[in-house]
Amino acid sequence: MKLGKNKNSGGLIGKGFDIHYAFDYKSAIKELMSGKYRMTFITCSPGDGIMAKKCDNNNDQYADAFVSCVHEFNRRGGGVFWFLENFPFTYEADLYFKTFYGFEAVGDKNKTIQGGKKMIRVKNETPRAGQFITIGGKIMDYYNLSRLDFGIVSIFEGRTLCTLNEKSFVDNGFRIYARESEGNASIMVREKQEGMLGGRMIIDTAASKLFWEFTEEGTARWISNAAVWLCNTEEFEECLLFDFNVTSGIKMEGFSLPRLKPMSKRESDYGKISRKQIKFCLSIVMDTTGSMSPYIKATKENIIKILQEIKKVEKEHHLLESAIVGQVVQYKDFRDSLTGELEEYITNDFDRLKQKLASFKASGGGDTLITQGANARLDSFVGATAVADLLKSTLGPKGMDKIIQNVTVTNGSLLLTNDGATILKSINVDNPAAKVLCDLARIQDQEVGDGTTSVVVFAGELLREAEKLIDSKIHPMVILDGWRLAQNAAREALEASAVDHSGNADLFYEDLLNIARTTLSSKLVNRDKDHFARLAVDAVLRIRESGNLDYIQILQKPGGSLQDSFLEEGFLLEKSFGVGQKHEWVHPKILVANTSMDSDKIKINSTRVRVDSIAKVGEIEEAEKAKMRAKVNRILAHGMDVFISRQLIYNYPEQLLTDAGKGSIEHADFEGVERLAAVLGADIVSTFDSPESVRLGECEKIEEVMIGEDKVLRFSGCKGGAACTIVLRGASSHLLEEAERSLHDALAILQQTLRHPERTLGGGCAEMAMAEAVDRLEPQVSGKKALAVAAFARALRQIPTILANNAGLDGVELTAQLRAAHHGGAKNAGLDIEGRGIGDMEALGIYESLQLKRQVLLSATEAAEMIVRVDEVIKSAPRERMPDAGRH
Repeated sequence: MKLGKNKNSGGLIGKGFDIHYAFDYKSAIKELMSGKYRMTFITCSPGDGIMAKKCDNNNDQYADAFVSCVHEFNRRGGGVFWFLENFPFTYEADLYFKTFYGFEAVGDKNKTIQGGKKMIRVKNETPRAGQFITIGGKIMDYYNLSRLDFGIVSIFEGRTLCTLNEKSFVDNGFRIYARESEGNASIMVREKQEGMLGGRMIIDTAASKLFWEFTEEGTARWISNAAVWLCNTEEFEECLLFDFNVTSGIKMEGFSLPRLKPMSKRESDYGKISRKQIKFCLSIVMDTTGSMSPYIKATKENIIKILQEIKKVEKEHHLLESAIVGQVVQYKDFRDSLTGELEEYITNDFDRLKQKLASFKASGGGDTLITQGANARLDSFVGATAVADLLKSTLGPKGMDKIIQNVTVTNGSLLLTNDGATILKSINVDNPAAKVLCDLARIQDQEVGDGTTSVVVFAGELLREAEKLIDSKIHPMVILDGWRLAQNAAREALEASAVDHSGNADLFYEDLLNIARTTLSSKLVNRDKDHFARLAVDAVLRIRESGNLDYIQILQKPGGSLQDSFLEEGFLLEKSFGVGQKHEWVHPKILVANTSMDSDKIKINSTRVRVDSIAKVGEIEEAEKAKMRAKVNRILAHGMDVFISRQLIYNYPEQLLTDAGKGSIEHADFEGVERLAAVLGADIVSTFDSPESVRLGECEKIEEVMIGEDKVLRFSGCKGGAACTIVLRGASSHLLEEAERSLHDALAILQQTLRHPERTLGGGCAEMAMAEAVDRLEPQVSGKKALAVAAFARALRQIPTILANNAGLDGVELTAQLRAAHHGGAKNAGLDIEGRGIGDMEALGIYESLQLKRQVLLSATEAAEMIVRVDEVIKSAPRERMPDAGRH
């Protein structure tokens, strides 16, 4: 179907297309709704009402209805070709994209491009000035039948062109097909997105080529090629080779147009009532989408109560019956396209409103309670792969960072990170499958400490492969059987490649250093990874016996550079001793407490105390001091040298402790107190009546030291085990926070390596070794399961591809080279990102923990299996609320 005046369509008729012309919105809408057409060519008007001449002269109403119809037609798979010219001959396209995409098609409306030249075909990915490119379909490429440029050497660019909103189109999935001689995008196309509903679309800015130079070389062929491409013929089952006997149109059942009747002709009681009589107009909108079914009954009852109350008020105040008018309207998602809801009666007959209300039922909507079959699986795949794509660019030593801004607070606090778990923790996710991957990253962070991005990206690649297999009519359970075989083969290959040097202290120390370097190479501290790797290894080895990372404290001290960060032996506390107390203690006994040390007031609740002299007030204060002295004496009875309290210590008890020759530290935060008690081997006490049952903490020395411009207390030689503190220096708080997250990952993976000392090779080497083992398994598997095994290997090979792409390299080429190297016997081959090629990972010292790789393999596969098995998404609803008998 073609909307517009020009009839130069001989090329289309020659291709066997059935063509119909429409010259106004109403007839165009009627034809599109008929279900006979697969595409529409739209020549835009200047928006002057000519196109609505036969539509009651109500241009705006019918224009809105027309673009809504075009949108639904395209959403259901129909092809749309927009012909624009110089502004203002862009009206319908501007309205369409403004309504459904949030931007107008034309950028600079004051600029008209003078064309008149030819655009030449090239084989580039993107065209330059005066060029157009090759874009084809899928299956039919063999016959060149679905290529837009088939048989075309040049296209006339048109006499006058408008300037497209190029960036907005690209951001919404369009590609630049052609640029006119000045370099502006003149033709843009959008493919049917894989796995998504919706047809193809073309925007051509030079409608003048149809009127002036349609016979010019290439132009007629371009239009007919575009028609074939828009039809998406490569997906027609009835299209066999060259037999294009296609008669199926886009069906529009269930779609009804909004606002088709002019507003001035709507029947309504509102027009029968004098506006001077109306004091109050009530409009009640009720959500009747599918997810609201548990609430429909109670909502209707409450609305009826409101209407009854209004009528009651109307009588009490002796208002005219026409003083209060109203309407009830049901809300649906835009997909449900309610008919006539904007034309509802505005009436003063509330019985009529109640009858209308009774007809409302919950249905439709994008949030129905149950999503079944292919739709449920598609929703799961789309949500999960979206999360994986979010993290994909952060993977590897050259991965990008994300800025996460908290928009719920006024100061808009920022978070700069490339840590997968941190990113997913900071975003809101509604899709159930996406939440599975978010939980996967969180568990990976808890279990291993690193690999959060890898596990999500690998799971996403598995799901991409699963989607292709399911589209090929392979049952999900067959896919899972094949995956389990592939997983076992991959795991065996991974464990066979592992090396254990825990028996050799020197070699094991080097392994730990290289594992830490590999972990930190993908972090913000990459430039100083050697320095931080040694800090992390030395810190972890100090707590090797306890294995408790809480014994490693990380302090952030702004100032200096990251290279100035250092490992401090002992435990640092950012506090100071009380006034007049010693600043150094040797072999002290330490009492750690969580108790109030402010004025121990006498509790007199709901009572007013009157005194007849100041002396009586003094007696009350003395009683309070006596209680505090008694409490301090009970503390001193424990025989400690230093008293540390989580809460404040007021002046009076601090003075009592000082007079007794004891030290005191106040307001140690809860985390600090917990960690202190652990490293000092002390109990945290709140009452002091049983000194004999309290275990005091011990250390060799407490002293006050300076870090930068700050004073801190250092506890060295702690009784509970070796403890240490890593002091981070840096230019900003954002840098220090990300450095701490990076260091935490390194510490966690090193701790895992101490427990499971085997290590394997990084740089994509382990993934390629696993993929090769899975490839060897494939010929041994019979039936469709072999396709699932091959898909598993492809997903594994995507990891080195993504690593290379994120480094600005040719991922496909390097992965092919890496595959050939492994096949040729170079089992240590991996990606040398710094060398921008393939290298020996053993020689380069790019090691990773076997436990990390194994956890990524197992967790990602299990999560992907869980999502593939889904055939229904059921959203549980709260119980239906019962009437509350007017209590609320």
